Amino acid sequence: MSTLWIGNFCFEDELDAAKTLPLKLQRLEAELTPCLIAASQPGDFILTKTPWTPENWPELEAMGLANRKFVTPDELRDLAPSIERTQPWGWTESAREFCQKFQLLMHSPSQKAVRDVNSRKTSRQLSIELGCPLPGEILIDSMDDLISALASIVYENGFVIKTEFGQSGRGQIRSETTDLAASQLAWVKKRLKTGSSLFLEPRLTPILELGIQWDIPESGEPVMFAVTQLKSSAQGRYTQTIVHPSDLPEEPTTAILSFQRQAVQRLQADGYFGPVGIDAMIYQGADQRPQVRPLQDINGRWTMGRLACFWAQQCFPDRRDVGWTHSRETPVPGAIRTSPHQVNGQTVDHATWCHE
Repeated sequence: MSTLWIGNFCFEDELDAAKTLPLKLQRLEAELTPCLIAASQPGDFILTKTPWTPENWPELEAMGLANRKFVTPDELRDLAPSIERTQPWGWTESAREFCQKFQLLMHSPSQKAVRDVNSRKTSRQLSIELGCPLPGEILIDSMDDLISALASIVYENGFVIKTEFGQSGRGQIRSETTDLAASQLAWVKKRLKTGSSLFLEPRLTPILELGIQWDIPESGEPVMFAVTQLKSSAQGRYTQTIVHPSDLPEEPTTAILSFQRQAVQRLQADGYFGPVGIDAMIYQGADQRPQVRPLQDINGRWTMGRLACFWAQQCFPDRRDVGWTHSRETPVPGAIRTSPHQVNGQTVDHATWCHE
């Protein structure tokens, strides 16, 4: 089966508002698109906006992946009849329109189901229904709501405010106190004025973050694809996945997986099918004891954690604690570069590496 891969990595930005991506994010997508090579099979195609081939990338040669085919929309016109499956990073209206334009086979849930599963309203509501809400996580509709809420002791160590759709630290602000800086206040007012939903939650002290990868079929039992460890910067930006992490704490991990299995079953019942990555956190409670947040973020799409699993298998087959790191510089000695050095004549700024 020949698959066309579409690297619309800024998926949530389009869900939030259908608009042309800023040049910075367009460049990010162009630099990340070659990373899809690890998940592709011989005979597959990877979509690029401009002609590109993986040249001067010795690591790819060593893994036998240098024969993957990159195609532009113009080149796709003649190839479309041979493509049996389309796999975007996530299903958006523009991805659907693209498939329709080129008469590509499209097997996907409804756009409403996609929006619902990725909405923080859904993760919050599921947390409440399943009995695992984060104390202090609330929906903010006005500045009065926010100011009143921040007076609570639950936010004494700071807060995070998130938009309904967001990823990798975008669409959120953080503070280590209960005070809003002038720029943060303007950010909140701007979004509330447009009718956007905002979510307030207390700043947590993480012990461990997990990214659980699930596959939800149209019918039949959802299947857990992988358990990965997620690492983020202080600003909440994704930096690394650890594939097949060892020594996970048994009791909280088991509890997280139990809550998540119930959640994916409900998502399936509501009409969603396809890949899902659910971020979870084990954090330090007010009493200093570990607490779990099983449904921190629900991502109804491919995820970096899922892609990391393919790179780990390519670079270090059947090994545990394999890292896939996003870093401009080599993160550790012996790391294997999983990004090209240049894309469209420009040096790749958002590089990725696989390492033990």
